[in-house]
Amino acid sequence: MSRGTVYANSYPRAVVVQALINHYDLPFDIVESTNNSTFEAEFPMQKVHTLVTSEGVKLQEVIPLNEYVAKHITDIKEKTQLLSLGDDLSIALQGKFASLSNTDFFINVCYIFLASLGIIKKHSEMMERSWNEINHAAIVFNERLSKHKYLVAEDHVTLADLLSAAQFAFAFQHALGKEWRRQYPGIEAWLLRVLESPILKGTHVDFKMAEKNCDAK
Repeated sequence: MSRGTVYANSYPRAVVVQALINHYDLPFDIVESTNNSTFEAEFPMQKVHTLVTSEGVKLQEVIPLNEYVAKHITDIKEKTQLLSLGDDLSIALQGKFASLSNTDFFINVCYIFLASLGIIKKHSEMMERSWNEINHAAIVFNERLSKHKYLVAEDHVTLADLLSAAQFAFAFQHALGKEWRRQYPGIEAWLLRVLESPILKGTHVDFKMAEKNCDAK
């Protein structure tokens, strides 16, 4: 029996929930959100991804939505490792990195990317601020990943790795060039490991990193 409907598309924030459902054969229906009148009526802001549970409850925020879906994994060991169940410090670390990648990092990557394409107006002060936020977040990630194989655990991926990797993959492919990435070598090595992990393997088939920053002249 389906536990709900996930409205999603190919956007980075929607990658992980679809990968979880497909990899673990979880009881959720995935429905394309693009040009979907039902989705548009249910969610006027049209933010993806979203979930309507079988009870009619709506979930929209990335982190709690993915946590809710992951809790339906039937393999206790894998669910425990993925969500760090029973380990308060690891749960806190998951929240730290998932939040940092989803807000400080990814929101600012999207701004410089869209501004560089001319989709939104470019403001020099905003560009400078966004680059500062991106670099500050990258320092935190690189510091951790220069000493550890993954963001939270030493020997396996967690949900924080998956969520962060999906966003860094978009950034490395479309916004952050080779020279920028060289400043944070721990991130690139970690990203490639996570993209090859069983859950995300096959989700970035045409993945190729950008040569230059998206706003390079």
